[in-house]
Formats: sequence, structure tokens, C-alpha cells
Amino acid sequence: PVPPVPGKEVIRFMDILKTMPSTPVQESIGVSAPCLMQYTGGTTGPSKGAVLTHRNMVCQVTQFGEWVDLKMGQGTILSAFPLFHQAGLFIGMLAMAYGCTQIAIPNPRDLDFIIAAIKKHKPNAIGNVPTLFMELMKKEAFRKLDFSWLEWCGSGAAPFPPEYIREFENIVGKGKLVEVCGMTETSPITTALPLYGMKVPGSVGIPLPDTEAKLVDPETGLIVPVGEPGEFVAKGPQVFTIGYHNKPEETANTLKDGWIYTGDICQMDENGYFYVVDRMKDMVNISGFKVFTRQVDDVLMEHPDIDMAATIGLPDPARPGSEIVVSAIVLKPGHEKSEVMRERIDQYMKEKVAPYKVPKRIEFMDELPKSAVGKILKRELRAMLSK
Repeated sequence: PVPPVPGKEVIRFMDILKTMPSTPVQESIGVSAPCLMQYTGGTTGPSKGAVLTHRNMVCQVTQFGEWVDLKMGQGTILSAFPLFHQAGLFIGMLAMAYGCTQIAIPNPRDLDFIIAAIKKHKPNAIGNVPTLFMELMKKEAFRKLDFSWLEWCGSGAAPFPPEYIREFENIVGKGKLVEVCGMTETSPITTALPLYGMKVPGSVGIPLPDTEAKLVDPETGLIVPVGEPGEFVAKGPQVFTIGYHNKPEETANTLKDGWIYTGDICQMDENGYFYVVDRMKDMVNISGFKVFTRQVDDVLMEHPDIDMAATIGLPDPARPGSEIVVSAIVLKPGHEKSEVMRERIDQYMKEKVAPYKVPKRIEFMDELPKSAVGKILKRELRAMLSK
């Protein structure tokens, strides 16, 4: 039983049920009716309540279930996504719809528990955010696990650095990583790497079945040429149609003629594979030159002394209307936060990127601010470094 909380009344669900009629409520629910209201992650601004319909959720489960070739009544899925997160909710529904066993992870920060659960239950599918996979890779017990039974690993909610992808595949097996891309408003997946098709490290794949996608110039709305960056715009049965709860203006800015304007800057190659470059709100404007912070982060993450990096833009005090590139860095254990280290990283970046992309300010941190699912909160980081 739930212990009493001082000053609070505890209402037990079973007691409420006893007051309800014994006959089920007869109510007809259409596919376009609201199924749930899921709040967005709030990584770039205040959370908004995205209203998803029954069609959204059922179609998403079917789309991805077919994508990874789930068999009815077979398989075990381990997910460290919290159930209050759209990805965690979706994986739970996916497992129920296909009759799979799901291994629940009460605390995604308890790496030893996750490793023990993998060893005991031998799931054929694992869903995590990249940062959690990266933390697991540091554990010798994880690296020693037998992954011969593992069919695929779903990774989403944040970019998976290419350097870490290679190391991860050396542990679990080549070709098992299925990177996905999406957002709460798309239930949540729009693109994914094919399980059996061509794998392109660093790509978030191609659109799911019945999903259309294009890249447009944020200023003109015109489709950009292949290889050029543009805003990712998508349409499909998993895209929300009702919009944000009590936010008509935000809904109108995001949904246009059935297309969702995601705010993600992506590139598409000649094979139709998409690559996330940055969030529009995270781009840094340096006197008209645009710097994609994701690209800066990827280069920093290849430095042998850096464990984690996140880049933002802050106002340039010398040039009103312009910004400077600022990188927050977590060093690997055993490396000292010093001016010598800062100069070493600065020299490294000068050799790797164009001069205007080199961080003008490097801040060493013990850890980066993250959401409950392990996503780096650049909005909070920006506030911290602005002080």
C-alpha cells in the first residue's frame, strides 16, 4: 500500500473503480479522435501539449513494426525510455500490439541494472538514446556481453556521433544499429535506417512507409537541391493533425497543409538518405555566416581527450546582432581542466574546421545538462553560460 503523505490525500485507483457502474461505458471512438496529449521535450523552449489521435498511434506501431520485421508473439524488447516520453510510450504499445515481451527499466541511469537485465533476458531488440549507449560502452561488463542474439538496436532523440557508432558496432555487431529521427508530434518516428537495407553511418535513414519528406529553404519555402541543407518537412499518418493544446498560433506555424515543419536542418544524399545537421534554433549566426553546432560537436567528439561536447551560440559583445561559438566540454577521466588543455583543443579545431567555426570560448564542465531521457538541454546550457 502507498504510505500516507503529510498534508496530501491519497486516492486509490481500486477504490475509484468500486464507485463505477458494473457495465462498461458504451462509447464510439473514431480514428481521428484524440488518443493522448503528449508534452514535447522542451529542449529549445517551453513544453507544448501535442494531441495525437488513435490513427497516429496505430499507424506508427504498424509502420515501425513492419520496418524492423517484428513477428507476432515473438521477441523481447528492452527499452530505457521513460514511459512518460513518447518514445517509451510508443515502444510499450509496439510490444503489446505484436505480443512481444518488454523489459522495463525503472531507472535509466542505473547502468549495472541495465547490463544485468540484458544478460538475464537476452532481448533481441534494445531501444535507447545515444548518450546512454555511450555510457554503457564505458562499462567492461557491457562490452563483454554476448550479443549474438541481438537483432537490432533503435537509437533516437539525439544524434549518435559517427566515431561512437563504429565502436558500438564493434561491440554489438555490424549493421544492427537502426538510427531513427522524429519528434513527439510525429508519434514519434518519421525516418529510420532500414534493418536489412543499405546502412549509412551518421544517417537517420529514409522515410517510413506512407511517409513523405522534403527539405525546404526556411526563408523561401522552396525545395533545396540534393546535398544542400534545408528544413525537414514531413507528411504521413503518424503526423499529428489536431495540433498543440490551446496553442493555435504554434499549431499554425508547425502544421501547413498537412505537412509538419520540424525545425530540423537536414541534408539528403543522392540515395534519399537524410542526415540531421542541426536544429534551426541552435544554429549560430556569425555576421551572416551560419554555423551548424552539430557539425562542431561531431568534430570535438573525435578528439581523444573529450568525452562529451555541446556547442551553442551566444551574443557577440563586440558585434551587435552577431554571435560567437561557445563549446561546453566534458573531459575523459584522467584529463585535467587546464589552460594547456584549452589551447590544445583550440589548435585541434583550427586544423579541422573553418576559422569562423572554431569555438571562441571553451568551458570545461563536470557534466552537461540533460533531460530525463539523456538528451542534452542546450536551452539550459545557454542560460548557464550566459551568466
